[in-house]
Amino acid sequence: MRTSRGALCKTTDARRAAVARFLAPALVLTLLLGSGLLPGCAKRPATPPGAGEPPTAAAPRITAIRLDPDCARTGGFYNVEPGPLTIIVEATGADRVEFGMSPTGTGQVPQPAGVDEDPSDGWRLTWNVPDDDIMMHLTITARSTAGETSEVIGLYHERGTGEPPGTPVGGREPLGLDRVASTRWSIDYIPNLPKYFYATAWLDESHLLGMTGTNPIVVDVGGGGWNALNVDAWWAVPDPSGQRIAYANNGGLYVTAAGGNEGAGRVLIDAKTQSADEAGPPDGVLWSPDGSRLLYWHVYEWNLDFYVIDAAGGQPRQVSPTPEGYFLTEAVAWVDANTVVFNTRANTSLTGEQEYRSVGYRGDIATCNVQTGEVRLLRANPDGTFWNATQRLADGRLAFWIGEPGTPVQGFATLGAGGTVQRLQTDPQAESISFAPGGRRWLERCRAQAQASSGGTAPDNESARLVMHDGGAGQPWANAFYGERLEGPLWSPSGRRLAFSLDAYGVVTGGGLTYVTYIIDERP
Repeated sequence: MRTSRGALCKTTDARRAAVARFLAPALVLTLLLGSGLLPGCAKRPATPPGAGEPPTAAAPRITAIRLDPDCARTGGFYNVEPGPLTIIVEATGADRVEFGMSPTGTGQVPQPAGVDEDPSDGWRLTWNVPDDDIMMHLTITARSTAGETSEVIGLYHERGTGEPPGTPVGGREPLGLDRVASTRWSIDYIPNLPKYFYATAWLDESHLLGMTGTNPIVVDVGGGGWNALNVDAWWAVPDPSGQRIAYANNGGLYVTAAGGNEGAGRVLIDAKTQSADEAGPPDGVLWSPDGSRLLYWHVYEWNLDFYVIDAAGGQPRQVSPTPEGYFLTEAVAWVDANTVVFNTRANTSLTGEQEYRSVGYRGDIATCNVQTGEVRLLRANPDGTFWNATQRLADGRLAFWIGEPGTPVQGFATLGAGGTVQRLQTDPQAESISFAPGGRRWLERCRAQAQASSGGTAPDNESARLVMHDGGAGQPWANAFYGERLEGPLWSPSGRRLAFSLDAYGVVTGGGLTYVTYIIDERP
């Protein structure tokens, strides 16, 4: 019911008079009791502070949010369609409701989208959804003189192409298995993923972690669908159990649950940089084998600062893994609960020379005990030899490639206990290798000739051959063409599934980049 200001004042004056008539006898009785003048009545203690003061008005509360027309919800985002969309808010104690929009993953302050000051038809905003790629946060704020309350929902729409993602032009997929490999492996792509999605790691046999811009996404490979963690992240790394994810943004370093709970359970463990020159948020992280600690770092032009912190929070502690006479030190992997493997390069030659060399005189592999600070070179190479560790295998060996950074790879090998080096027989065009869990089989990514896109109207795609080693000589396994990025192989914990994410030109009608994520399963 709407009431004029004059009627409201009259009603208020009448109520005040009635209250005064009611309280007068009670006030006299209170004075008599407090003075002890009534027989048998002792003087009461002083009235507690704040007693009798009018109650503080409660801040507004948002009780429900609805969309008209109704929209399916996936991963914390409403899948909206082009055209008019009405957001209807139910709120108590509000004088006005404000609506603001901001693209996800940007950290931008929400830009005003509308204000509703008339609750007679419900708090609402009507927005004409464009037929464009949309992934944004809608911030709804209910305000009154007593305070404010905000809720955030996600809105998502991908502009249609007329064809499902991954539909090939001319019958060719960007990633295809070799004829012989297809008898042992099967391949399929994951439909209906958000645009720009790239997988980065497996959480378990059925769930992938990936990024869409700066939005971490968890994909249910087995059951279909995906969940957005609803946090802004420059990168996201799962712990060894796949239950938690570390990520960083301008606020610092965080740990959150990996269950797609829209940021629930988030714990800030480094709100401010611990570097002396305030380097900003960390540039990367490695989880310890038991998931209890994290090694993180800040990157500078010629070196990195490293810190260790408990995953539950606490004070970070700086570690110094760079040996005397070295620089450009990079973390590779934890060896055990206290030891981390690093790549490092010498800035002084073995003959004592020291001059400007962007890659150093040689590249060695070192370990650092993060508890004691002890640093040890696993093997000192001669000048001109560069080893670059990439992966620690389950049996303790380190996989590494040989060659000066920025030049063609000279070969691959493993470094075992006691400094034993085993040279791997790989394809002459191999650019990288990735071992499956267990270390028995590995996959090589090899250079191949560039592939022209459909019709020659888009830039040429890059091309790669994949060669599988499974207890013997390498065998052709798959071929891929991609435009700007190819992520993978990503091995599942069992080593029987692999994931690849790529973009490619000319895959669907209309050209442009198409983003596809494939799952390759070993047949029973």
